Amino acid sequence: MNFLALCRLASEMRQANATGSLVTLICDSGERYRQTCYEPAWLKASGLDPAPYEAALSSFLATGKPLRLDVDDVFNPQGARSPAAS
Repeated sequence: MNFLALCRLASEMRQANATGSLVTLICDSGERYRQTCYEPAWLKASGLDPAPYEAALSSFLATGKPLRLDVDDVFNPQGARSPAAS
């Protein structure tokens, strides 16, 4: 999740012609989230669909085109709107 935020900031910086450094720490392997964030059944039951975000991130990494993520509240992903809805 923090890598996605890092890419979002990088995209915003690129669009603003800003320069600088971005750093993120990947704190753990994600093992403790295996039964939630990485479990398709849990995501579906929680009303979360990561597919549009994964597609947007993949496109940004492959092309460098602006990363468009319409997320109002990054602390509450259930309130997020899908990039496809933009």
